[in-house]
Amino acid sequence: MDGKKMAKSLNNFYTLRDLEKHFDQVDKTTLHRAIRLSFLNAKYRDSVDFSFEKLTQNINAIGRIDEALKKLQRGMEHGAFAE
Repeated sequence: MDGKKMAKSLNNFYTLRDLEKHFDQVDKTTLHRAIRLSFLNAKYRDSVDFSFEKLTQNINAIGRIDEALKKLQRGMEHGAFAE
């Protein structure tokens, strides 16, 4: 969290419920996928530097991915990619 260690003793940690409350306008499935993306973006053996800004960026990235998949699906349904 902003370069600091997250710890219960420091009272600077977030549970999944906390994140769901903070991002209550975001679909839970999208939020959960964005959290997973946050962990996937971290390098192996490095600590994860959590921030609401990064999570918001990942929520937006998930939205763009979903929109691209929808466009691809519509194109396939209408034969746009026929050989």
